[in-house]
Amino acid sequence: MDSEQTNIRDLDDPRLAPFRDLRSRKLPRSSGVFIAEGPFLVHALLNSRFESLGVLVDQRHAERFAHELPPGTKMLVAETELLQQVVGFNFHRGILACGRREQERQFSSADLLASQQRVVPALVGIEDPENLGTILRTCAGLGMSQVIIGEGCCDPFSRRALRVSMGATLSLDLHISSDIHQSLEDLTKLQGIEIIATTLGPDAESLQECRVSPPTVVMLGNENAGLPQELLDLATRKVSIKMHADIDSLNVAVAAGIILHYFDRLGS
Repeated sequence: MDSEQTNIRDLDDPRLAPFRDLRSRKLPRSSGVFIAEGPFLVHALLNSRFESLGVLVDQRHAERFAHELPPGTKMLVAETELLQQVVGFNFHRGILACGRREQERQFSSADLLASQQRVVPALVGIEDPENLGTILRTCAGLGMSQVIIGEGCCDPFSRRALRVSMGATLSLDLHISSDIHQSLEDLTKLQGIEIIATTLGPDAESLQECRVSPPTVVMLGNENAGLPQELLDLATRKVSIKMHADIDSLNVAVAAGIILHYFDRLGS
């Protein structure tokens, strides 16, 4: 059975509301929804645990997607000009979908430990959606499905962050902490938990020389300011990547890949 198609001809059709003016408008966490753009992300959404609230397709590609999407998928089909008026920019990917956000999972040390994940990333103040999306894709690729999202991070379900993650965010369990200091302090009270802070500070040991045993929480901080001092003070270990050629640091997403892979190998 192919997907179900409904032709949309009226710009004011209420079914278009989630897709309207995407360029000039953000869908905040409070909206309860997010947008997936392009065939890859739409397929990722439709095959994830998240509920799809609707799929909007360019008429030029409707026949193709009618066969490619899961049977019974309800597609809203619009002519190219109408679709571009709706979203507010020249959209060339041919398809968008609206997903329903899950209720945010608040941080729980018990839930985190129950997962038995060896290395748990804790992200603090990651403001750039491309950095956050890249880090979340790295986490998924390394099998780190449990990720702590602390204060100051941008929305992991923003259009750009989700696009850069290539939909990997949809496979992760994000633990939202409104007080990352308290959350990590709770973890330090549990015997055997290492809290690793990534820092350029002079008291950091070289990553290559650091030896720890899982479980380990690895903190990654803001692109410019790094981790706040109160979190550095909370860490049981501090590490940095040794640099050469007068380069003082790496982009946080690049550094995250190196550091998380390193600690994952130690724990394997």
